[in-house]
Amino acid sequence: MLATVRWKIGLLMFFGILINYLDRVNISQSILVITKHGFPLTEVQKGWVLSAFSIGYVAIMMVGGYLVFKLGARIALTVSTILLALASVGCGLSIGFISLLVCRFLIGIFEAPIYPAFASIAGIWFPKRERVKAIGLFDIGSYTGIGVASLVIVFLITRFSWQASFILSGALTFLWAVIWYFYYRDSPSSHPNISKSEIVTIGNNVQQQSNAKTPWLQYLRNRKVVGISIGFFCFNYLKNFYLTWLPTYMVEAKGIKLPSYGFVGSLPIMFAILGEIITAYIIDKLIAKGHPATRVKKLPICAGMMLSTVIIFSLFTTNMVTIITLLVISYVFLVSASVGIWSIPEELAQSKNEIAIIGSIQNTFSNIAGIVAPVITGYLYGKTGSFLLPFILSVIISLIGAGSYWKVVGELTFIKFNNTK
Repeated sequence: MLATVRWKIGLLMFFGILINYLDRVNISQSILVITKHGFPLTEVQKGWVLSAFSIGYVAIMMVGGYLVFKLGARIALTVSTILLALASVGCGLSIGFISLLVCRFLIGIFEAPIYPAFASIAGIWFPKRERVKAIGLFDIGSYTGIGVASLVIVFLITRFSWQASFILSGALTFLWAVIWYFYYRDSPSSHPNISKSEIVTIGNNVQQQSNAKTPWLQYLRNRKVVGISIGFFCFNYLKNFYLTWLPTYMVEAKGIKLPSYGFVGSLPIMFAILGEIITAYIIDKLIAKGHPATRVKKLPICAGMMLSTVIIFSLFTTNMVTIITLLVISYVFLVSASVGIWSIPEELAQSKNEIAIIGSIQNTFSNIAGIVAPVITGYLYGKTGSFLLPFILSVIISLIGAGSYWKVVGELTFIKFNNTK
C-alpha cells in the first residue's frame, strides 16, 4: 500500500498532523511548570493562554480554506507551516503572559489551513473506497501527537526545560514543510513519481474539480452545513478538555505526579488510536458494500459523542485504575467519532475543490469551542475548586452535538445551488 504515491502522501499528512499537534498541545504540559520556573500566571490567564490558539485558528480558518482553494495545498501549507515553526520557537522564547499569548495566537493562525487542506487532498488523491481510511490516517496523527506530547514533552520539561519542548516542535515543523514542498503535488497527474495505473485508479473514482464560483453565503446558510458546524462545535468542546485541562485535572484534582503523567496521559490516546483505525476500516468496508453513507458515517459520530460522556464518573472515585479506565473509554468513543466528522464534507461538496471550503466552515465553528471551553473551564475551576461544573457542562454540550448530527444534518447528499455561476 505504501508503495503508491497516494499513500506516501497519506503518511506525510499523518506526520504533518502529528507534528502540528505537538505545536498545539505542548502548552498543556508546559503551563504546569511555566508559573514555577518561568513567570507567574493566574488560573484565568492560563485559560486565556490555552484558548489563544483557538482564537487565532478561528479568526483565519475560512481564509485558510480559501487560500488552499486558490493556491493549492502545496504552496499554502509550505508557507503556513514555516511560519508555524517560527511561532512555536517564539513560545519558547516568551518572557511573560503577553508574549506567550501572542505566540499561541500566531500558532492558531498558521495551523488553520492544515485540516481543510488534508480533507480536500483525501477527496482529490484517494478513490472513494479509500477516503475514510485516508482521513483516518491523518486524523490519527492528531491523537498520536497528543500521546507523543504526553511522553516526549514531559520528558523534555523534567529533564531540560519547558522552553525545549517548543524549540523541538518548531524544528520538526520546519523539516516537515521542506519535505512537503518537494514531494507533494496538487494533482495526481502532475506528480513525477506516479504510475499510469495509479492515475487511472484515482481518476476513475474521484469527481473532477469544478471551476464554478463557490457560493460561500449559501453554504453558510445551508441546514446541513449549519448542522455539522453545531455538531463539530460540541464535539470539540469536550475534546478541548483533553487537549488543555486534562494534565491539570490529573495532577491537581487526582494527585498524580507530573513525571508519572507522561505514561498515564498516553494510555487513553493509544487505545483511542486503535479505536479510530477500526472505525475507519469498518466505515470504508460498509460503504464499499453499498450501505448508505448517512447511516454508516453518522452512527459512529452520534454514538461516540454520547458514550464519551462517561468521563464525568471519574470525578467520584479516587481509584487510579478506575479513573484511567473511564478516561480510556471516554476518549476511545470521542476519537472514534472524529473520523466520521472529517469524512462528511466530501459527501456535501459540489466538487472536490470545495471540500476545503466546507471543511473550513465546520472547523471554524468547531474551534470556537476551543476558545470558550478552556476559559470557561478555567473560570469554573478557579471559582469552585472543582471540575464538577465543567464536566456537567461538557456532558450537556456533547449530547446536543449528537442530536445535531442526527436530526439537523439529515441525509448526506451533495448540496445543490440553482444560482451557482
